[in-house]
Amino acid sequence: MVGKCFPVLVLILLPFLSSCGPIPDYRGFASGDVTPPVFVDITPVSPSSLRIAFDGPVRVSEGGLSLKPDLGTVSVSADGSTVLVEHETEQEAGMKYCLQGVVQDEKGNAMSFITDFYGFNPRIPSLIINEFTTQGASAHPDMVEFAVQSDGNTAGMVFFQGVKEEHDALYLFPPLEVRSGDFVILHCKPQGIAAEVDESDSKAASGGYDASADAWDLWFSGGKGLSGNNGVISLYENPGGKVLDAVLYSNRTSESDTDYGGFGSTAVLLQAQRLAELSAWEYTAASIRPEDAVNPTGSTATRSLCRGSDRADTNSSSDWHIVPTSCFSFGSNNSDEVYEP
Repeated sequence: MVGKCFPVLVLILLPFLSSCGPIPDYRGFASGDVTPPVFVDITPVSPSSLRIAFDGPVRVSEGGLSLKPDLGTVSVSADGSTVLVEHETEQEAGMKYCLQGVVQDEKGNAMSFITDFYGFNPRIPSLIINEFTTQGASAHPDMVEFAVQSDGNTAGMVFFQGVKEEHDALYLFPPLEVRSGDFVILHCKPQGIAAEVDESDSKAASGGYDASADAWDLWFSGGKGLSGNNGVISLYENPGGKVLDAVLYSNRTSESDTDYGGFGSTAVLLQAQRLAELSAWEYTAASIRPEDAVNPTGSTATRSLCRGSDRADTNSSSDWHIVPTSCFSFGSNNSDEVYEP
């Protein structure tokens, strides 16, 4: 499934629409520009403002823009291809909002759009992906551990199985105050039992398989686990924001197939290429290959893929190793022992 960060509903409004009557002669318009503006993205830039980008100069049509939930009085200014929206009431960090409006280009071609964004979070903590399993068992389902590197609040941060432009699933983090040295565990295939609660006040509040009394446990409602041998996992500051960390893993090679660069599918190839474009994963040849990935061969539900205890982060497979059986360490410092087949 292709993931879209901001679902956008667009209605093109050409400047020559008319009511009933004789069919007008549009031949004059046919030689002119009748292409409407194109929405590019939307970015909250402060708790009380956001920026919308288009593919060319625009002006805000009469009626302006509206926000839901309501954020009070809205003022709008256009500067070339960018529209700045300022509003009276501050956004709630991580909350989902809907923006609706109409813009026109210099020729009068108009576009009506509806798009979502998430409330600005001024205190995004530094997190890295520190440990994960993709070969979960019934009593040890797939998990991802994040090591917290700085204090902050996780509201609106997002974990993708894939990348924001192309993903199979996403998890939006709730508001959670974290401190440097904490661990956050995302359980990717929960049972759906009452004991599986997202922790916010006590690290010991949650039950369920592999819940940790020493880490913040979060549960991916409806999660079906991670791709076993070939995929990307990534962490972004918000659904439309920048990538904070990512891991490419694969047991394939460049010779595995000829159509997808060895990655086995268009989706994983696109995800890997996107990481390369963002400099979020290093590669050694002219283009990114499965050989550049962390190889999960030999990992199990209790032989996790881990960073070293020093948490080196070079965006490459050299940061990672598989630990021996039962040496997985979710909620505590990683083991530096290496599994030997």
